[in-house]
Amino acid sequence: RQRPAGFSCEGTAPSAVGLGYARSPAIESAEQIAAWKKITDAVHAKGGKMFCQLMHVGRIGHDANRYTTSPLVAPSAVKAAGQIWTDEQGMQDHPVPHALSTSEVVGVIEDFAKATRNAMAAGFDALWIPEGGLPVFSLCSAAALTPVPLTLGTSVAVAFARSPMTTAVVV
Repeated sequence: RQRPAGFSCEGTAPSAVGLGYARSPAIESAEQIAAWKKITDAVHAKGGKMFCQLMHVGRIGHDANRYTTSPLVAPSAVKAAGQIWTDEQGMQDHPVPHALSTSEVVGVIEDFAKATRNAMAAGFDALWIPEGGLPVFSLCSAAALTPVPLTLGTSVAVAFARSPMTTAVVV
């Protein structure tokens, strides 16, 4: 009776390094792009739109929920309080993450840029990067970041606003 207005894929990791929750998707490999393309095509066939929320878990995660041997990374090597669910081991304490060096931050930013290109290739209509899913960018500004939906065009863009008064900053 009604066509869907839009769907958001919450918590999609830009790369394996950004994974940490059980059964969370990523968008870094050709196989993942192809799988997302089937989903976006099906939504578009019904007149809907698809939004990809890119989220890097930072220190909130567990190795049992990841398909990489790379450690969890965060701005500092401070263990998060509490526990996280893993399918294989049940509730587990958060591990101590690897503290990113300045040069490693560049790699995480490159992961987001690649994930943006991959989201475009997979047929997503828009990209959303919430502040909580972009912990390394919090290093760049003391101001709180506000989520801003960004319609993807022909160029690769990552947007975030430094305050509710800012429309968007395109990097």
